Order: sequence, then structure tokens, then C-alpha cells
Amino acid sequence: MDIGSIAGMFAVVVTLLGTTGGYASQVWKTYKKKSTEGLSWSFCVTLLLSHFAWFAFGVLDGNWFLIIANIPGVVCMTMIQLQWWWYKVRV
Repeated sequence: MDIGSIAGMFAVVVTLLGTTGGYASQVWKTYKKKSTEGLSWSFCVTLLLSHFAWFAFGVLDGNWFLIIANIPGVVCMTMIQLQWWWYKVRV
């Protein structure tokens, strides 16, 4: 295994820990509160676009490290955007 593969796996692990730990807990907190108050919409949209762009680049480049690392970010940030829309419509 070369140093690039080791670095890629390390990056995937750290990213997965950050996105699943941080973003998933935010999705859960927002769900329990039934409110997105206190969240910056522009920040969440920027994160979603960033994760999606890196995911798309990984797909086009065939880079599984980028694909796997960015799937949880895309999923969680999409869920937060859907919660944002859902809770704003219901109020």
C-alpha cells in the first residue's frame, strides 16, 4: 500500500467521523426541536454544495476516497435542508 492510499484512508476515516458525528447529531437535534432556528441557512447550503461537488468530482475521477468520504455529508446536509423547508412550511 502506498503513502497516497494510506493518506486517503486516513482522510476518509476523519471525514466520516466528523460528518456522521457532527452532522447526524445536528439532524437529530433539529428533528427533536422541530425547528431549524439558530442554523445559518447560507452555511448549510454552502456545506451541501461543497460535499456534493467533491462527491461529483470523486465519481467523475473514479476516486473512491472522495466518494465514500462525502456521501454522509451530502445525505445529512440534504436532510437538514429538507427539515428547513418542512419546518418553515408548517409554521
